[in-house]
Amino acid sequence: MNPTPKVYLTIDPDIFIAAQEHDDRSCEQRLLELRDNRALYWFVTDGKTLHQQYLDFATKHSHRKPWVILFLDELLHGPKFNLPPGRLPIDIEPAIISKCSNTPEPQMLSMAVGAQGFGLTLLLPSPGGRFSRCLHEKAFKSCAEGKIKGLQVRFVNDPKPVKKWLKAILNERQHVSLFESQTGSWLARKNQCPKKYPYEKANGQQVDAYYYQIEGTRQRLVCIGECKLRFEDESKPIEPDDIKQLGRKILAVMEIERKRSTSFVIKACVLSNAKEMNSSAWLLVKDVVTRIQKEEGLQVVFSFVRVQMPTGWKNKPDWNLADEVIQEFFEEGDKENICELGSQSR
Repeated sequence: MNPTPKVYLTIDPDIFIAAQEHDDRSCEQRLLELRDNRALYWFVTDGKTLHQQYLDFATKHSHRKPWVILFLDELLHGPKFNLPPGRLPIDIEPAIISKCSNTPEPQMLSMAVGAQGFGLTLLLPSPGGRFSRCLHEKAFKSCAEGKIKGLQVRFVNDPKPVKKWLKAILNERQHVSLFESQTGSWLARKNQCPKKYPYEKANGQQVDAYYYQIEGTRQRLVCIGECKLRFEDESKPIEPDDIKQLGRKILAVMEIERKRSTSFVIKACVLSNAKEMNSSAWLLVKDVVTRIQKEEGLQVVFSFVRVQMPTGWKNKPDWNLADEVIQEFFEEGDKENICELGSQSR
């Protein structure tokens, strides 16, 4: 029997300080709600820098509100995950270093990079309050959530009850997992690549779908997919940042496959329920494919795989994609190379 899924949650240490020392009602309320909903999340720390900040708070601050210290002690000594940090994306690191290097934010975002296999949620102090964070800026928050897969940022002044948004995050991630599994299986079937790469990461890159033909094939085909499930807005197109992510994964997979074979082709796909890829993304595809072929001598074939989701899929814990709901585009405006495939739910 599989364990009940939970949200992976990191709480900004300053939330405890605000509740204890500054009588911040929003922070107090959120901590009380988190205390009452422990069954819905795993508490995540790094076992080092961030963990020490929690310990420093527990030992150095006054105990006017003992329940705050007791709750933190329960988190630190109860079931939890110690998550080593990853390397921040180059688009994010400079802003963090220049503006928020003296806050817990760089460490928490680094942990989110390391958690891309399952996704990390960060709970931060309210924007405009006592504690400043780069993620308080909408543009920076959008950039970080776009570049760090699975990252979700919440603030203590969110009007939704904690229980409600924890369940919403869990529901979305369950759908993302199902989407990756089913579109990956389709990719493998369609391209006759029966072997699945057995690890979550390839040379440090999280690859959503990675299948390949059996060794010994004269020119092996390797299929990789970057899955983008649009949960709220299917009209949001695939953008250049999505292609950049796929480009990094192509190079990571290339290094692995060169150890297996001297002759192979990589088919790289973006699989999504987004209605389209924008023109800038298509242009970047050409640039990425041409550059890899020129610099690495590797043949790369790209396609945008558009998936039509079953009716009412967001409200179903288990749904199924039939082949006829999937369309594959090899070029912008492509009409002839569409693999019209349809829709079935269970």
